[in-house]
Amino acid sequence: MTYFFHICLLMILYTILSIQDKIKPNIKSIGKFIIFTIIIVLFNYSISNSHLLWMFALINIVFYGLFIQFIFHKNLTDSLYLSISYWICIEMVDLIFQFCRIDYLNLTSNYLFMFVLIIIMYVPYLYLEKVEKKIWIFILPITLCFFMIYILENEDLFERISMIILIGLFISNLLYLYFFSFTIKNINLQNEKNELQRKLKIAQNNYNNTFDFLHALIHDSHSIDMYFKNKEYEKAENDFYVMKQEIIEKFNAIYTGNTALSTAICNIDLGNATVQHFVQCNTKEFNDSDLTIFFINTLNNLIEDNEPIIYVSIINIGLNKEISIKTSLVHDFSVVERENHRFIKKYNLKVDKEEKKITFLHLNPK
Repeated sequence: MTYFFHICLLMILYTILSIQDKIKPNIKSIGKFIIFTIIIVLFNYSISNSHLLWMFALINIVFYGLFIQFIFHKNLTDSLYLSISYWICIEMVDLIFQFCRIDYLNLTSNYLFMFVLIIIMYVPYLYLEKVEKKIWIFILPITLCFFMIYILENEDLFERISMIILIGLFISNLLYLYFFSFTIKNINLQNEKNELQRKLKIAQNNYNNTFDFLHALIHDSHSIDMYFKNKEYEKAENDFYVMKQEIIEKFNAIYTGNTALSTAICNIDLGNATVQHFVQCNTKEFNDSDLTIFFINTLNNLIEDNEPIIYVSIINIGLNKEISIKTSLVHDFSVVERENHRFIKKYNLKVDKEEKKITFLHLNPK
């Protein structure tokens, strides 16, 4: 490939991903693009004499992945996926042109036609990039990519193999990725359904707790009112004092200074356990529902493990936030970590486990 061709391919990739992510080009991103383009072109110039096409492709896949990660700040898996799929499209279009005996490097119209084909073939991969991916889904795309490279390196095989087979392989690759994404979406929908059911249960518990509290308050108020009407002032005073103490006790038990933690305490059966707390800062980085479910999972797990005293703290560590759970007994905190793995992954938390303590550190992205 000519150096101009590489520059065009990078410009297409930059434009497509900018449109997909709704990113307006600015001086900083354009500067990064120019720097990376120069690096890739210079590197391709240094290996231009190499006859190992697979090595050439592998190195470019890595560079394209770094290009995506560096400019668009995507994670490693997404960058690798987009880079491999883009290179598959390039190789596939290259094969189509060679089968059709078209020299796309000589005519501008052929250039444009090839670029349009690459963009059209790349669109399905962009749609599938939105789903959660595991590293093993790259097995088929990588195999397809190197199979096409192997065909290009072997002229005899290139002449014998049918174009229909190649197109079939390309389509099967897309179908594989589509059904994978379909399966992942179904799993995500089921997880969302379970999450909604848990949130509904929390709302129902809140209603029941509020109803029970108000019902008891109305009953006690009615009794005090009757004592006053009967001029039994001493009994009215005693009942009022008892009611006041119960209200204060219940308030202190559930009020933590953090909505999610307070809601969690209201929605679990503490039994003989006691929850102590220290809240130094807000938790605006977290969704309240997510954080509430996290606290319910954690507290329930420790209560079921017969923990008598649970100490929860939410503090600032520099610019970062730390949620710390301490206990008086030794626990296997790997269970707590496993039950909250979606929460940990969603907020990219760093987990540190000890015998009587587990901490969840949220790193400030700035």
